Amino acid sequence: MRREEGSRAAALAAPAVLICFFLSGATSLIYEVVWMRMLVLIFGSSTLAVSTILAAFMGGLALGSFLAGRFIDRRGPPLALYGVLEGLVGLYALLIPFLFRGLSAVSQQVLGASNPSFATLSLSRLALSSGVLLLPTVLMGATLPILARYFTPMVDRVGFSVGGLYGINTLGAAVGTFLAGFYLLPRLGVQATLVLTASINIGLGLLVLGMAVALRASVPFPAGNPGEARPFPASPRQPQSTGQVALVMAAFALSGFAAMVYEVAWTRALTLIIGNSVYAFSVMLVTFLVGLAGGSLISSLLSARLRLEALSLLGIVQGLIAITAFVTTALVAELPYLFTMTVKGFYWSQGILFTLNFMICFAIMFLPTLCMGAFFPLVVKALATSTEKIGRWVGDIYSVNTVGAILGALVGGFLLIPGLGIQRSLLGATLLNLLLALLLVGFSSRGRIAKVVLGVLLVSAGWSLYRIVPPWEPLVMAGGVYVNATAFEGRTREEFRRWMTADRTLLYERSGNTTTVTVVKETGGNIYLSNNGKVEASSEGDMPTQVLLAQLPLLLHDHPEEIAVIGFGSGTTIGSVLVHPVKRAMVVELEGAVVEASRFFDHVNNRPLAHPRLEVITDDGRNHLLRTSATFDVIISEPSNPWISGVASLFTRDFFELGRRRLKPDGLFAQWLSMYGLSTDNLRSLIRTFHAVFPNALVFETLKGTDLVLIGSTSPITMDVAALTKKLASEPIAADLGRVGIPDPYHLLAHFRLGSQEVTAFAGEAPLNTDDNMLIEFSAPRWLHSETSADNRIALLNAWRGIGPYMRNGHHTPREKARLYIHLARASFDRREMLQARSYVKEAVQEVKKAGLPPSEVFPEATR
Repeated sequence: MRREEGSRAAALAAPAVLICFFLSGATSLIYEVVWMRMLVLIFGSSTLAVSTILAAFMGGLALGSFLAGRFIDRRGPPLALYGVLEGLVGLYALLIPFLFRGLSAVSQQVLGASNPSFATLSLSRLALSSGVLLLPTVLMGATLPILARYFTPMVDRVGFSVGGLYGINTLGAAVGTFLAGFYLLPRLGVQATLVLTASINIGLGLLVLGMAVALRASVPFPAGNPGEARPFPASPRQPQSTGQVALVMAAFALSGFAAMVYEVAWTRALTLIIGNSVYAFSVMLVTFLVGLAGGSLISSLLSARLRLEALSLLGIVQGLIAITAFVTTALVAELPYLFTMTVKGFYWSQGILFTLNFMICFAIMFLPTLCMGAFFPLVVKALATSTEKIGRWVGDIYSVNTVGAILGALVGGFLLIPGLGIQRSLLGATLLNLLLALLLVGFSSRGRIAKVVLGVLLVSAGWSLYRIVPPWEPLVMAGGVYVNATAFEGRTREEFRRWMTADRTLLYERSGNTTTVTVVKETGGNIYLSNNGKVEASSEGDMPTQVLLAQLPLLLHDHPEEIAVIGFGSGTTIGSVLVHPVKRAMVVELEGAVVEASRFFDHVNNRPLAHPRLEVITDDGRNHLLRTSATFDVIISEPSNPWISGVASLFTRDFFELGRRRLKPDGLFAQWLSMYGLSTDNLRSLIRTFHAVFPNALVFETLKGTDLVLIGSTSPITMDVAALTKKLASEPIAADLGRVGIPDPYHLLAHFRLGSQEVTAFAGEAPLNTDDNMLIEFSAPRWLHSETSADNRIALLNAWRGIGPYMRNGHHTPREKARLYIHLARASFDRREMLQARSYVKEAVQEVKKAGLPPSEVFPEATR
């Protein structure tokens, strides 16, 4: 009687436990997003570093599931244990910020002591990440088999109970990802989000423990003791041999492998369409998780009604994954046109754009992930035969799948995509699913020979299909529609294709470890390099910025010898560095394909790769500065778009402080900053953030309304015409500047916009951009399709007060000042900066009046 009452009470408490597990899924993904963000700042945002962190996280989940499955069938009470685990995760999460600070210090000691090899770097990152993440992820991974042990005895359908748990938890994970990316992190920042999430976990733990006490959970299981095993109804549909069981487990591991290849490849493909902002990545992950959750829940509800033999049913699901993935892979080629036609009418509404991004991701991911999610409950149903070992079965199954997923992420990111490309990696995963389908169906109990023959035929057909599928058009796929869509004026698909491909020749295309790099030549002769469709460098339009980004800090520094450049681009900036007599120049580039592609710019970049003083390091630039103990006279940060995920971390106060620590006394830090796609408030925040770290700051405008170069230092920055003239006497330096229209120091100084005093007035009390609040990373993408360049330029011009206070040596008397201003006026006139030219003329006239001399004596050349 008491047992029956306990069972009824447990059944009544079941919905509350399921809600807790849903929230647990949400907190787990919030942790993953937050911890990944924090660890990337320590280990870098390279694919190797991110994959290593992800492997440590998922490895802990797999280990936790495996270990929990080994003991939960023999011990209880599961509900109380689940509550303890949730509380411990929350408590540990509160310690994470302190642990990560220690991890950062240890990382610098371990990885910065020398120049570690690839293997040493990888293993060290894995060990350090695991050292911090192992305990909480093991606890998270243990929750599924524990709750499976709690719920399964209440129902007769093991697939329903376990699949439902997995689906509810995964749906919670999708909600957590959405909340983290769109609400919590943008509004609260990293630390507050972490504290809130930890508090939820602790609250869940206390709530579940309270329920366990109320249910008198000293009786381990509502339907009986662990020793009283209750078999599920025997069915010939289940695997009949050890070999078949091994086949199902291997298939589930390989299915996890394929799923992560899909996720990595889909992410890389969709980045070309919807961009690589933080919101885009959140949309992709939410879509993937919703599909998995939906498939698991649907499969759980339908599993009891399906009468097919287990192996055949599992084979059919794998076949459905292959079919839906193949169809959506073909659909990807249509996305640039569909995105362009849709976004043109709604670019003014960020909410509609986010909805459009969700629709695109669902169109590609949803059906395949729905089938992937359906596979898990069916595997559990096929292998679990009684309540006696349900925890062990669930733990083993989940851990095997997770290990497969880890391998899929690593192999997909490091081997398949760089080796085969995105499209063929997707098709390769499709073939793997097809092979699994044929193996599972072929080794079912009936008609084995016929099924094997049929399988061989289908594999042959699939391979043939793989070989004849037309490749995606690189000029269309990597055309940056997420940036350029609003410029398209046509209507038809053919007009769109011509717009993307006409007058363009593809010189280079490669899907590297982190980005898809393309080099395109236009009919007029301009060559440009794109990363994931976003133009990053060119042989014509961007040349003034690319050259001046190097020349300005090196000309303003008295004796630059040690130079560090973050980002290689076309190689023009580092090439301009090397025309100076520096002792050593180091470039840190995240994507090796960019360095490879830079050879197409040898006619404008001074061929830096052939220079003996150049050292090229393939790594995350911020991470390398964190690890190295070297200091530099000049540091140049070339990435210019702070809305791009990953690049955004190069525009925070924390990064600028790191750069300041790596400067020698009197060292200069130069930052390229694009003015387009940023609101004026964003621009003020970025400039104030830079100035908060470098009290002496100068702002130069290299391209009107397009690009700025910020120069910062802890020491006063000298602008001296005599010193500049002496440096320009060097023929290599003069030639490098001459090709961008700078024949003398005055034309160089005509690019000046703001000094420290004007920067203070311009930035005002704009909020600082930090690693914690990620202000610009979350704000700037909302302005991507807005025309902000003109407003930003007007705001800068309104703040401009002239160059006089920042000139040194030989410009103290009215005569000297007057001559300086008239030269600057002429240079400004040459640049069509009429407002600036008139202002300098007025300054010159005022100084002449102060001198009390006739203009012909001050400007003798003006009378000739």
